Amino acid sequence: MLKQVFFDLRVFMLFFSILLLMFAIIFSILDIGQYEFSDDDNVRNVLKLTSFSGQEYLQINKFLSNMITVYRISLGDFDFGASTVLDEF
Repeated sequence: MLKQVFFDLRVFMLFFSILLLMFAIIFSILDIGQYEFSDDDNVRNVLKLTSFSGQEYLQINKFLSNMITVYRISLGDFDFGASTVLDEF
């Protein structure tokens, strides 16, 4: 019975995975949570704080951290703290 449920959900899971991938690419383009590569000194100094948004993702790949962030947002955890320190265009 459980095998049939996963079989029926395969199309949805493919669509959901594609959406996760697309939004993770968008986050990578926007450099959300990429503090160390910023041109602004104030944004780079965020890493020196004791607590900041996205500190749990410092030890893993940046794209994987964006995938996890998008997954968390899709589950309802709307943590947009990293978007408050984006560089101005």
